[in-house]
Amino acid sequence: MASSLSRSQSDILMVVMADVSWVVTLVWILLHKKHTAIVGAAANAMRTDRTNLSFTSNGYTSTYHLYAGGLDWSKSVGLLIYTDGSGEFGLKNPKSSYLLGGSDGMIAVAKKHNMVLLTPLSPNKNCADGDGSCWYMGDPPGYARWVEALVKQVQSQYPIDKKRIAVGGYSSGAQFSTEWWVPSGAAQRTMTDGVIVAISYGGSPKMPEVAYTPAFKSNVHINWNVGSKDSSYTGDGNYSVKAGYDHYTSAGFQTSLDVLPGVSHDRDGQFGAVMDAQIAKHII
Repeated sequence: MASSLSRSQSDILMVVMADVSWVVTLVWILLHKKHTAIVGAAANAMRTDRTNLSFTSNGYTSTYHLYAGGLDWSKSVGLLIYTDGSGEFGLKNPKSSYLLGGSDGMIAVAKKHNMVLLTPLSPNKNCADGDGSCWYMGDPPGYARWVEALVKQVQSQYPIDKKRIAVGGYSSGAQFSTEWWVPSGAAQRTMTDGVIVAISYGGSPKMPEVAYTPAFKSNVHINWNVGSKDSSYTGDGNYSVKAGYDHYTSAGFQTSLDVLPGVSHDRDGQFGAVMDAQIAKHII
């Protein structure tokens, strides 16, 4: 029969067990700190400005720019989604003051309003219009699903306030917003408040519309901004600005139409100011 431990042996065992417990605790603390540091480093890396990122979903792959640097994460952070016109010159030349760059560019506007800026490039690279890329030819409903998946990924990676969402687009990008993004339900699923801005185009829906909630129609303002000499204002049937404005106004949305006297379709360098004004009006 085994004999019991002597008092001295018991004391030694207790000391050893205490030492082991201390070592385990120390290892856990070190591993926890390392994990926290890795997570923190990853989060800081994502809170920067990055371009030409790739995203694949719903059978399509394309690129996007994401600007998340210089924001105040202790406050509500919004999201500005912007789609460019045919050829996507502004997105293919991100340093140019045509769209993104400069003190009045879209990047500066997003940071001014404490918003992450997301600028997807169309998955359609074989468009007959512009320089080969656009939103309104090919499979626009499929492109809308691709963008929705991308937006939802960004919203899962950052603490985006869905009450502070702005969507903007020019020409082909404006068509994307009013003709597919809103009627598909993607807008309603990714924002609860904010503004949608169609610059120099933005017709009536080109696909069956989802049932809009009263809250969505009352909270999300839709604005059209177009020049009086732009053929997209009244001269392109149900693709025209007038057709889009009339449709959504009749459907009960909060809408506004800004017609600029003497201005044509070319809006070089004006996009940031248009979005800045609408965000200031409709997003807290």
